[in-house]
Amino acid sequence: KAAKAGSFSEFSADELNEHNLLLRDDEGNTALHWAAAKGILSEIPGHILTPHNLLIKNNHRATCLHLASLGGCLRDLPSDILTMENVLDETDTGCTCLHLASIHGLLVDIPDQFFTYEALNMQNRNSQTPIEVAEVSGHGDRVPGVLRAVAADPNVSATGKLIKFKESMRKMRWQI
Repeated sequence: KAAKAGSFSEFSADELNEHNLLLRDDEGNTALHWAAAKGILSEIPGHILTPHNLLIKNNHRATCLHLASLGGCLRDLPSDILTMENVLDETDTGCTCLHLASIHGLLVDIPDQFFTYEALNMQNRNSQTPIEVAEVSGHGDRVPGVLRAVAADPNVSATGKLIKFKESMRKMRWQI
């Protein structure tokens, strides 16, 4: 209930235990799934944010990584879970973390190493790439030119080229 509401602040450390946080709802979501979707994973005790717990799939084959992409908090996850395999894992609709971040214009929250030609050209069940999802969702302006270049040419790299763009997008997010 707390995660759905958007805060764990009213709960004691004893209540924020692994057993309680991994109970599933009818959709197969745990409190970790909800915390990821709401962007409040930082409120979860670190010892519970293990790869095993964060990679639990709900009924739609979505992990906490998928929902963290929607909630804009993928960068809050432990680095050992942020692997290409996990970030490009598909939900039952064929969406990767890049697709889901694109829905809300949050590609800026995806670490640079995941912006590869292959990743940017993966299609979901609607035959849309992450960039196309951003455009259809009204966030095409939040896709920097370098990502379009990487998607068009496997020899182009985004690594280190997005720093200024990401800084400007984060500043703009605070102004909205």
